Amino acid sequence: MKNNIFHFNNAGALFFAKNINKFNIPHEIKMAKFKNGTRADIIDRKNSYNTLIDLMEDVRLFFSRNTKTSSVVVGMDRIDLNEYPFEVVREAIVNAVAHRDYKINSSPITFYICMIIG
Repeated sequence: MKNNIFHFNNAGALFFAKNINKFNIPHEIKMAKFKNGTRADIIDRKNSYNTLIDLMEDVRLFFSRNTKTSSVVVGMDRIDLNEYPFEVVREAIVNAVAHRDYKINSSPITFYICMIIG
């Protein structure tokens, strides 16, 4: 609060601003899925410049679209098993966003999924 006007700090802007881009905070997340472990063969990509909550939804959708899910039947229930636990990916992305230095204009956070075909 300054002169009875509320001003966002970086964390507040990342969480709550409707237009994060007007704050000039480097907050981009680049996501890509590669074939054969090289960055030359791109299968899917997405860049996100949204607020933190929307960034996490973009990561979740990209992750769901680009990883395998199998199922097992236990009694009368079907249990989905993800190739990688999304909770781990979410924690890594939140940590990357939370602990980066926003005072410098650094490169975007990158999230890669490599698909080894062989």
